[in-house]
Amino acid sequence: MPKKPEPSRPRRVTIRDVAERAGVSPSAVSHTFNGRADIGAVTRERILAAARDLNWRPAAAALALAAARTQTIGYLVNRDPVRVRSDPFFVDILAGMQSVLAPAHYNVLARIVSSRDEELEAYRNLTQRRQVDGFVLVDHQDSDPRYAIIRDAGLPAVAVGRTPAECPFPAVASAPDEPGLREAVTVLAGLGHRRIAYIGGPAEFAYSQFRLQRVENAADEAGLELLLRSCSFAQPEVARVTRELLGLAARPTAILFSNDWMAIWGMAEAQDAGLNVPDDLSVVGHDDAPFAALARPALASVQEDVVQLADLAARTLLSLIAGDEPEPAEPPPTVFLARDSVAGPPARLR
Repeated sequence: MPKKPEPSRPRRVTIRDVAERAGVSPSAVSHTFNGRADIGAVTRERILAAARDLNWRPAAAALALAAARTQTIGYLVNRDPVRVRSDPFFVDILAGMQSVLAPAHYNVLARIVSSRDEELEAYRNLTQRRQVDGFVLVDHQDSDPRYAIIRDAGLPAVAVGRTPAECPFPAVASAPDEPGLREAVTVLAGLGHRRIAYIGGPAEFAYSQFRLQRVENAADEAGLELLLRSCSFAQPEVARVTRELLGLAARPTAILFSNDWMAIWGMAEAQDAGLNVPDDLSVVGHDDAPFAALARPALASVQEDVVQLADLAARTLLSLIAGDEPEPAEPPPTVFLARDSVAGPPARLR
């Protein structure tokens, strides 16, 4: 006698079903049942009515986890404190995060450390003591030991900027083809430059490797000779590498730098050597820091919307903490802003 098929079990109602019925996001449902104050009374009642209609209740384990949250996000920066004070990148990250976290009643635990050992110890302490609900990560390296510390603690994280292939966390970064850098090289080629240089940041950082590769590809496409250098972000190192390039018998007629501070220091080094910017040497920075347009000459730069990247990172992290699927977001493009530090090369060096 043939065996009767077992009746199919009804599909379990999920938080997404409640959200769809109430016309809100899953995170709004989560916030309502966690007692968060950022949900209006009308929306809260609509969500509760949808949950009653569907006979849905959040799991007890999920409520217990929510009750144990710290409402705090960790953001650690491994840099010389003086460097952090003068670099708008790190402030822009905080500003972008706060625009999302403050309305959600989240705080940022920001910490500056000055060595790799100190940084890793800070991550261990924060995860073991459960002082944060997740992390926003910057400055990614190959075989980055932070990943294992955070992953083993069972905490979520979001990476800002370029990451190595083994990064286990979602990342937000500017458009993958880096159109701003490509445009900068194209403009230099169009002005008649034939030999250019790129001074990147420390080679261990994933974004340094990424930008170097993009500049190399753009120079190849434009038929330019490219001199590649890497150095630390310290002013003496930037000055030394710039002097070395300018001292070559066949020196570059344009130098692109990994960030705007490096470009400003390189421009000063060229001027100290008796060169005029841009008549003798064109200079291009990266990030379009607020001071770039105020420099004399005004610094050409590749603009990257760091505030928007941090905004996206914070939104993604809050979704992960709430157990939701992060919504896909379009990465912001980079744009080349040609200013007074760029011109054609000297006739004798064309």
